[in-house]
Amino acid sequence: MDPLFIALATAIQAGAPFVIQKLIEKGVIEPGVKPLADKVQARATAGQKDDALVLAILTAIEDASGQEGESLAMQYAQKIRLHEIVEPGKEALRNEVMRLVYLASSADPGIIPDSLLHALRLDPSLRGGLANFLFQLRRKLNKLPDFQPLFQAAHQQSVETALKHIAFDVSTLARTVDRDAVRVRVITDDWNAEPYLRYLANVCNVLPLRVIDPQYASPTGETATLSDVYTNLEVTTTVEIKTDKRKARQEQPEFLDREKMRRLTVLEVVSDPKLRRLVLLGDPGGGKSTFVNYLAFILARHQIEPNDQWLEKLPDWTLGAAMPVRVILRDWVAWVSANHSHPPSAQSLWDFLKHDLTSHGLETEFAPLKKYLLERGGLVLLDGLDEVPDANARRALLKSVIEDFERGCGKCRIVVTCRPYAYEKREWKLPGFAEQTIAPFSNEQIANFIRGWYAAVVQVSGMNAALAESKANALIAACKMPHLAELAPRPLLLTLMATLHTSRGKLPDDRAELYEDCVRLLLDFWQQNKRVQVDGQTESEPGILDALGISRDRLEQLLNQVAFAAHTRQGKSAHRQNVTADISGEELRKVLVPALGEDWNKAQTAIHYVRTRAGLLIEREPDVFAFPHRTFQEFLTARFVVNSQDFPCNLVEWVSADRAWWREVYLLSAGHQRAIGRAVSLINELCPRDYLEGQPMREQDAFAAALAAQAAAEVKLHEHVTEPGRYRDTLGKLQTWLVGIIAQGALPLVERAEVGRILSALGDPRPDVSGAIPETVPVSAGEFVMGTDIETAKRIIEQFGKDWEKWIKDEQPQHRVTLNAYRIGKYPVTNAQYRRFVEDNGYTDAHRECWTDAGWDWRAEEKIIQPPDLDHPEFGLEPIPKIKLDKMCLEDQPYGTSNALSENPSSGVESATTMATTN
Repeated sequence: MDPLFIALATAIQAGAPFVIQKLIEKGVIEPGVKPLADKVQARATAGQKDDALVLAILTAIEDASGQEGESLAMQYAQKIRLHEIVEPGKEALRNEVMRLVYLASSADPGIIPDSLLHALRLDPSLRGGLANFLFQLRRKLNKLPDFQPLFQAAHQQSVETALKHIAFDVSTLARTVDRDAVRVRVITDDWNAEPYLRYLANVCNVLPLRVIDPQYASPTGETATLSDVYTNLEVTTTVEIKTDKRKARQEQPEFLDREKMRRLTVLEVVSDPKLRRLVLLGDPGGGKSTFVNYLAFILARHQIEPNDQWLEKLPDWTLGAAMPVRVILRDWVAWVSANHSHPPSAQSLWDFLKHDLTSHGLETEFAPLKKYLLERGGLVLLDGLDEVPDANARRALLKSVIEDFERGCGKCRIVVTCRPYAYEKREWKLPGFAEQTIAPFSNEQIANFIRGWYAAVVQVSGMNAALAESKANALIAACKMPHLAELAPRPLLLTLMATLHTSRGKLPDDRAELYEDCVRLLLDFWQQNKRVQVDGQTESEPGILDALGISRDRLEQLLNQVAFAAHTRQGKSAHRQNVTADISGEELRKVLVPALGEDWNKAQTAIHYVRTRAGLLIEREPDVFAFPHRTFQEFLTARFVVNSQDFPCNLVEWVSADRAWWREVYLLSAGHQRAIGRAVSLINELCPRDYLEGQPMREQDAFAAALAAQAAAEVKLHEHVTEPGRYRDTLGKLQTWLVGIIAQGALPLVERAEVGRILSALGDPRPDVSGAIPETVPVSAGEFVMGTDIETAKRIIEQFGKDWEKWIKDEQPQHRVTLNAYRIGKYPVTNAQYRRFVEDNGYTDAHRECWTDAGWDWRAEEKIIQPPDLDHPEFGLEPIPKIKLDKMCLEDQPYGTSNALSENPSSGVESATTMATTN
């Protein structure tokens, strides 16, 4: 290790306790921390090398510079002139630097005074680089056992003021007392902000819906909170992953090119020093308001309990402490409309904030809060630019108010949230505000949300921790299945799925049943009582059914009608897309008004609920609505169709004429049938005749049979076949059609693959596929060349990287092998055969010999008891070989091969080398 890093470690060991001692002398820190400081000081005096401290300094420089390796870190250290700190006679300089480290809760360059730049002989352009190093160093030191208590002690209530005022005691540098510091805690000499902060934390940490099933309710009445289940969000902007982090995420050579880029987190962009004015865009149910509430909650709790590591819950946050203020714009507009006859202005925002605090008994908090924001700054969160009543008509006014407000709050950071549609037009955009868009959940975020969800269930209920972990793993696996994978990336819909999973222990296998339950929960959002602003007062708004005076069934019928009309109209459009249809407010009113006794006011009330509450319909743009996902549009359409007079003939006619558009509606209609007999009637209507083996097959007939068979699989027709009869006849007919489609190649490849999966679900009658002992074919005796030649090996390494070198070594030297005649399986191991392995306790000690050591360890660590989907056992196997298929036993009949047998070209098995070089 370079001597400079060791010298820096010694300097820090001396400087950190010195600052703590000054804080003790000022009475800011309790004397009890002095022995800890003396211990660190003694190590410096004795010249003891602290390897952990040296490494912390090195990594802090690496993080600040964005460069890796000791030599590059050394260059950066010299660039920001850290060697000046360790020179003899520079004790005052070292002490001043350590004072700033205690204050550096962000990388804000404003922490660095000109006098320090002068003392270091550092160019002003490098002020930001030095500030970033001090911030990174503070983060590293706060994780070391010797230093963490010192930093915790330095987070007491008066530390910011004290650290600023002891500057002359700490160093001889000029002009440091009046510098603004980056705060570790919001504090003023004349205002105790705790009452305001407690109020804000309490209102922001409430979940917007009941998420824990009553059977898991806490006996003490404790409920889950927002912070219990919050998952950090990302935006669509990407940056390159640093090499070390990328390597840590790669397990196999074939994935060397994967994940070179990553998405920025929302916290990164909101705390970016260059983005002091930001509009955060996101779809309904995408997490905008949740993020605003969570950030305000954490920042408030950090001020109240600065020693409880609250900021650790904000990874990538670089601003340290900040005074949070949250304004829900729709509540502000409602209050202004009731209390101001003149057009709203920036002053009306301040007036609303005062009203809100006063209504909660905090009137005396407003004046010091406003003074603080104007003089020292804070984080102002304006939530829901597009959600105010008559937003389109008020556009110019809203823009004017926000622009006026931000001009008067020059020291504040301002974040505005909005839906994307409302911000696309130039006339909506706020001058000087950057834009970032929240991205859908990644698989990693989905898993993190689910684990956090079940951790909250354990916390507030009597659920066993092991059971919760098992449920979490099961839901994570389920979210990879096709019909859930398109819903899970949306936070609102993932919350619905987690709610159902908590209640039932698993999600419904039947898609139609799953969507039925999701619809029920989405309707609950409209039915819950809600606190709203009415004529300037906070009142309880009743649920939608009470407000409209109709039953739940009637409301659902109306929504079914709306969905069918929209889906039919959209399907006839020449420019249709596989997205949710736009539904105008006029269309909604035409359906609602007759059902509400020709009461237009009630129809408008219904639309008000749609606008102001996330639910089964969302407002996409002013007076234009849509369902939250296309799946719900198709499901509600199916519910309308199955209750129509001409069902099932009308649906079969539509799907035959336009299979792409009506396919999902057909499948969901079958799943929605409460009696299996009605589902079978729908299946037979689409596929009425038997298939004769070998006869020519038209594509439209093949499609009809495949779709009917998929419907049969979704309603689990095979489980209802117990004796001869029409169910067995229907099942046999469909199986024959599917085998014929595969044999004749009657459909495109992707659809044939789906046919294979459907056939597996219904039961594949071919003995070669599901037989206990696989069909084998003979391979003649002879000689062949085994292994990979040197030139091919070089090409593989050049293409895929050096991580393949170990594997290539196992392929060499290339040599000739003579084999006797043998037999080999006609097909690779099929899913049906693998199912038998699983059902024969293949994932237990009974078949330990069938696993590689790495695979067995992985199975134990991940607590895998079987593949989440036996039709797709690769889900849950990961991209490395874990099972020795050549040793897998079925019904005590071992079968298998060796490397030589499988690599013999005569066997017809393509070698891994051949696949790597040809693909």
